[in-house]
Amino acid sequence: MTRKSKIGKQEFIEVVQNYYRHNNKILALIDKFNHSYIAADALSWCLRSPFPSRFINHSLHSRNMEQLNFCRFLINDASHFLQQQPKHKTSTQFYRGMKLSSELVEKFVKNTGGLICTSWFLVCTKSRTAALTAASSPIYRPDLIPVLFKIDCDSTTPYFEQSKNVSPSIIVFDACTAFRILYVSQDQMVIVKMKIATDDGRKVARDYKEKHGSIAIETLLDQLVEPSKARILKQPLEHPIKNKGIQ
Repeated sequence: MTRKSKIGKQEFIEVVQNYYRHNNKILALIDKFNHSYIAADALSWCLRSPFPSRFINHSLHSRNMEQLNFCRFLINDASHFLQQQPKHKTSTQFYRGMKLSSELVEKFVKNTGGLICTSWFLVCTKSRTAALTAASSPIYRPDLIPVLFKIDCDSTTPYFEQSKNVSPSIIVFDACTAFRILYVSQDQMVIVKMKIATDDGRKVARDYKEKHGSIAIETLLDQLVEPSKARILKQPLEHPIKNKGIQ
């Protein structure tokens, strides 16, 4: 058995306790995680801010593979939970409102027709109004542009819907879900229309794994940025909408 396969919750706890050793607030959250975590709650924990979502997102965006390796058990548990969700009966459309830089918007324009792959769990909503509100909300960076994502989802794609005590309900897609960019409209608000590209995304991941053998999902996410592969959306995924209900 390799060292990577042995890394679990206890090793993760030791790492984050050292990382946040001067932050009593986060240390209290780590203690709560240590005493209450179960695999069935992994997705809920992954989306909680400030801990552990900020630690994991920082590790992803900085491509700190050593830190990500300690998060592996949590990401795997959350992904397994999502894959076990019951199949949905109909296709539907979800929304996500956020702010993006003009450079990133231009990348979406240039890659229209191509694939992108999120580097983390993608949180959306059924409510177009809620997504528009999130996209239009004032922020401290006037250089960012409001963007509304419209995502067509077929009935075969697994996702988690959190509706209890949450209005509107929250939709969560698995990490490394592939999307095809259908078009980008740049009128009063930038609108990016996408659809789930499940078969294409699986082929990209399968081809890479066949070429490189067994590989961590984190490494796969980093390598998929090659021009011939799916693009990775590197925008932070915290607070796209008010997601406090997933706790």
